[in-house]
Parts: sequence; C-alpha cells; structure tokens
Amino acid sequence: MFDIIYVDGDHTRAGTLMDSLMCWPILREGGVLIWDDYLWGQELPAADRPQEAVDWFLVQHAKNIEVLHRGYQIAVRKI
Repeated sequence: MFDIIYVDGDHTRAGTLMDSLMCWPILREGGVLIWDDYLWGQELPAADRPQEAVDWFLVQHAKNIEVLHRGYQIAVRKI
C-alpha cells in the first residue's frame, strides 16, 4: 500500500484513466493521489488530454475523496 501516488505518465484520456483505476486500490485510506498536468494540452482533442479522465474519476469517487488542491495538478485524499 502507498501513502502518496503521483500520476504523471501517459497524457491521453485512456492512459490517465487506466493509471487512475490501477493505482486507486493500492492507495491506503488517508493516502494522497496527485495527478499532474490536469490542464495540459487544452488545444488538443479531448482524447489526447488527461482532464476528462480525471474529472470522470473524481465524480465516480466523490464519496471516497477529499479534494485537497485543484489547479494544474489535482490532489485528493482517499477517505
């Protein structure tokens, strides 16, 4: 189990979603998940950017997260 997970890899919607789904089960309760480059590539098609994947994840896990920071990075605590 991890206390902090920092997602800064594949910037596509699909890749970001896969990274998010794979890391969530290994993040301990109280742990922090951080996505980098949330606002990256605004000029690119949605499928080529991470923003929609992060937004989807936040909605799906709204009852299990506390948003700590929302900007170019997004940080949440698992509750």
